[in-house]
Amino acid sequence: MASGVVEQGFAALVAMVQAWDSPAPDENKEHEKSAWQLGQTAIAQTFSTVLQKAWLLPVEQMEPTLDSALPPPSCVNDASVLLEFILRSITSMEEITHMKVFELVVIWADIIAYWDSWEEEEDQGVFNAIKEAVSFHQRFDSSGFFLKMLPSQSANGSQSSVISRVSSFVTRAIAAYPSATWRACSCIHTLLHAPDFSLGAEDTRMTLAVTFGEATFSYFKGVSDSPAGIWKPLLLAISSCYICYPDAIQQVLCKDDGNGYTAWASALAQVSSSSFTPGLSSESEIKLAILTLATVIERLLALSMGGTKVLQDCYISLMESCIHLKDVQEDG
Repeated sequence: MASGVVEQGFAALVAMVQAWDSPAPDENKEHEKSAWQLGQTAIAQTFSTVLQKAWLLPVEQMEPTLDSALPPPSCVNDASVLLEFILRSITSMEEITHMKVFELVVIWADIIAYWDSWEEEEDQGVFNAIKEAVSFHQRFDSSGFFLKMLPSQSANGSQSSVISRVSSFVTRAIAAYPSATWRACSCIHTLLHAPDFSLGAEDTRMTLAVTFGEATFSYFKGVSDSPAGIWKPLLLAISSCYICYPDAIQQVLCKDDGNGYTAWASALAQVSSSSFTPGLSSESEIKLAILTLATVIERLLALSMGGTKVLQDCYISLMESCIHLKDVQEDG
């Protein structure tokens, strides 16, 4: 089938999502809520059938050239929108089995892990699907399927987990273009703190944190000459990694430059100050900055850097952030 026809088909289905998308009726309107849920499930089933034919059928038939058998890269974002709709429509394990949700997620993660069409195609749908996939994992993946090593459908046939494949996409998105950087950094927080890594996969979490830390700090160094708005997502993403594994991330920051740790700490103090634009806005951002700055101050004192400017800047920003947090909580 010509790629143009496939693209039009996926675009039409996305239009259906946009037309349907609306909050569920109130709980006290039982009849309306029941009818809405039936409609939601029916649409999700339709999307599942489409994605099964697009993704699972070529795999089951062992197509010799799987890449050419799958829908073109231009459809990845739209297909991700459909998958996101399916994931947030699921209410039971029976629906998961019937719609082959786990099977679809595996192929989708495989596709985006190697996707490389930055700036050519929209990608917001992919990022939304990533966050919905993590939410789905929290609600239904009690066996830790997302963290299990699974064979890839790529040419090299290597094994990796769904979380690792998704993280590969996020890592490459960091340096793709500014909007992707913001979206990727937001996903980093989700991927590090939402999955249940207690299911024997703590090593996976550390690997992700180190990989994310390397990618974000590498990109930050390229834009570190003068303060810029892009600093905020990058430095907060590094903070998320650092809070998980302070020693490992400090090694990452100092790997190529002995001053890397203090350079990051100084920049974080700037971003967290009341004078920086765009400043910290949400309660979660401010709390992350406070926790990180407090940890950094403790580490700097342990390194006998008590009288340095970087420690003074961190301390001032910590105080300002605490005041800012109180204001935000009172306004909220």
